[in-house]
Amino acid sequence: MSDYIHSFENNNSEDSGEKSGGFKLAAELMAIRPDIPVILCTGFSEQITEDEAQKMGIRKFILKPMIMKTLAGSVRQVLDRR
Repeated sequence: MSDYIHSFENNNSEDSGEKSGGFKLAAELMAIRPDIPVILCTGFSEQITEDEAQKMGIRKFILKPMIMKTLAGSVRQVLDRR
């Protein structure tokens, strides 16, 4: 993964709830590239809270189900803060 991560502009991870897949991926991405803006979309808020996500550096935390307009606005907001 580290060979390709330098070409990413942002990451939108979906947490499937199975051993925190999206959460784990986000942590691995940010360990390699701390500057990468990550948006975590999850329906499993009992595994990670918005506060915990922000403390680890995740830029935006979205609970599912979500509206695509919300996701699009979040991507724009996160990229504009760069």
